[in-house]
Amino acid sequence: MTLIPWLIALAAIHLWTAFGIRGYAFPDEWYQTLELANLLATGLGHGHATFSQEIGLHLRNLSWPALLTLPLRLADLIAPGNVTARFGLAHSFTGLLELLRVWGIWQVLTLALGLPSKHTTLSPSELPRARWRALGMALSFFPYFVLIDSIRLHGEHLSSIAFWAAAGLITRARWATTGFALVAIGAARYPSGILSVGLLLGLIAQRR
Repeated sequence: MTLIPWLIALAAIHLWTAFGIRGYAFPDEWYQTLELANLLATGLGHGHATFSQEIGLHLRNLSWPALLTLPLRLADLIAPGNVTARFGLAHSFTGLLELLRVWGIWQVLTLALGLPSKHTTLSPSELPRARWRALGMALSFFPYFVLIDSIRLHGEHLSSIAFWAAAGLITRARWATTGFALVAIGAARYPSGILSVGLLLGLIAQRR
């Protein structure tokens, strides 16, 4: 089984969602992420004093806003001053990162359900049962990825992406990149670092 066609389809859906759906608003979420990213991209002198002080005192986690400066700067290059481009590219960036969460969950479920992958081979008699398990996995798994939630900018979302990416990497024994993902969980949102600790302790216990 391959996940690539699913990822391509989801990428297209997320890009359409980022630019095509309007009427939703998450002001507090934007103030905690996109507004800080805008201050980092354009300079502290262009922002509200409250947010400048929050950056100076490090009251907000800046890891995710720092990453969001990439789509903001790209938007300024493509369409300077265009709000739709800035929001659309920021949400598109998040939607593309969301594919890492899909990949991670797929890897975990593939291992848990004993589904075929490029690392395993099944006999002809085992294929029908595996295909039914794969269909059941898809039907129970993909409906949970609501379109708007898949492109939201809050730090909890990025922590979730990093967590499932780490879990998927663990199933593939990619230890170096797993370590990076574990750091990213806490870097996206400080309290979520407890998830990194839990995964790390689980790995230590399993290897003993």
